Amino acid sequence: MNFDTPSRYRIYIDKVKPSDFNSKDTDRLCYLTQRMDHSDALWAEFLRYWTETPDPACLDMNVQEVEKEVFVGFKTKEE
Repeated sequence: MNFDTPSRYRIYIDKVKPSDFNSKDTDRLCYLTQRMDHSDALWAEFLRYWTETPDPACLDMNVQEVEKEVFVGFKTKEE
């Protein structure tokens, strides 16, 4: 890891298909946002995409690894 260079944000744009919300390869995640003004709570919603890859530590069997997490919006309550 090179600590000499400053940290940079990397922003990617992903197209989320409606079928991704019900795919066996995705999970829905919600994080409670910090609200300083005591207004109604907002939840940031993400889709976590999983992929199978062989892992030498597991005798080259396929394991699930997180491929990416994609922000898909806000909602007002956890479902």
